[in-house]
Amino acid sequence: MERKVRDLVDIAAPGEPEKKPVIIGFQKRSKSYWDSIFVGHNLHLTPHGWDFTNNKGPSQLLFTSTGLLEYIEKKSLRRFNCKSINFHECDFNGEFVSEVSRHEISFGKCSFTKCDFGGGVWRGVKFSECKFDRCSFTMAEFQDCIFYECEWIDITLSGTETKLPNTLISNPDKFISAAYTNLDKKILSKYSKNPSYQKMRLEGTKAKFSRTLLKNAENHGDDDAYYGAVKTYLNQSLKSKLHQSKYEIMHGKGFVGHGMNFLAACLELLLLNMSGFVNCWGKSIARPAIIGILLTLAFGILYGYMLDDFQKGLIKGFDITFLVGYTKYASADNPVNIQALYGINAFFGLWWYAVLVPTLINRISRVN
Repeated sequence: MERKVRDLVDIAAPGEPEKKPVIIGFQKRSKSYWDSIFVGHNLHLTPHGWDFTNNKGPSQLLFTSTGLLEYIEKKSLRRFNCKSINFHECDFNGEFVSEVSRHEISFGKCSFTKCDFGGGVWRGVKFSECKFDRCSFTMAEFQDCIFYECEWIDITLSGTETKLPNTLISNPDKFISAAYTNLDKKILSKYSKNPSYQKMRLEGTKAKFSRTLLKNAENHGDDDAYYGAVKTYLNQSLKSKLHQSKYEIMHGKGFVGHGMNFLAACLELLLLNMSGFVNCWGKSIARPAIIGILLTLAFGILYGYMLDDFQKGLIKGFDITFLVGYTKYASADNPVNIQALYGINAFFGLWWYAVLVPTLINRISRVN
């Protein structure tokens, strides 16, 4: 059943020629100042069917699930594939259900610009290589849907009103990066808000959705999406802490405590991305193995140059990097610079080992 979210307006008065009913959408465009579709006034949207034979670029129209169902039944379709249609300032309202036993619904290479999905519930629908530019997903629900290789630009999400149960997004990093909030000082000042507060809230919303996307990716067989979600969640959770600490410091709330949290998050973010690069965020075993070999060779060549014997240098590099012979070379009699070099070599070896082994175990455990 469609959500009752719009009111009919502009109905013809008695004695006047009959006008086609027009519909005013959600108040997002006129009142939701943080939304990407906010323009300061409402749009008059005309209900439209789903036959795009003569209209490849629908603009300022309302599309309903009831209209789609009627079109599917009229054409006796088992599959409705909306392909290469450019929607501009359109709204989607109702419950769109895609079922293999009845009818499948999919969108391929479509473009959605300044569209509002907030009036719809989508179940089992697939969007392939679609573009979403300045679209609003607040008050929208996508259940068991797939967004495959879609392009995202300035989309609006709500941590409490956008639902994505068991929905797979193949490029979660781009989806999260595209999340938008209005940072225009003139507009925000009218509502007693400021850009730093809006940015802080946005980063928190991104962190929440990153965790949701990771949980959803665990239930699907797309490894690229899963490890992409791992990278996105780990980074975004720290970025959220960074922006929150920064906001609190700027407003004089616990400078020392939040300052320490800020520095700790920065360090953690650096180490996390270095480690993530080594094992491709858990996806690759080959990359850390190759990096381990290169690390051993690099220190081995350096030791060979110092000893004027590259064979012994390579053996020494292997012993220290893998920590199997560190004690043979570490001595209090060595110069400080040599002790520091051995320590750096051992540290990188230990760090590499700490990345490789859990990666291997995690890959085996995930398969099981």
